[in-house]
Amino acid sequence: MQKRQQEHSVGLQNRSWEAQMRLCRRFAALKARGKEYNKVVTAVARELLGYSWDIAQRFDPEMGPVQE
Repeated sequence: MQKRQQEHSVGLQNRSWEAQMRLCRRFAALKARGKEYNKVVTAVARELLGYSWDIAQRFDPEMGPVQE
């Protein structure tokens, strides 16, 4: 996995790690509150979609990070 990550910019790696940590916390928090498994998975999947969209908007694979 480290070898695969080396191909990506530090900004992309940081954003991906931030997303993973947040989604794991979100999943655990929703389960701890007693939410149904399918609802928890759906909520986390929606948030993952948001992170995926953000990464796609910020990072162009051919040109590197997009300047904002």
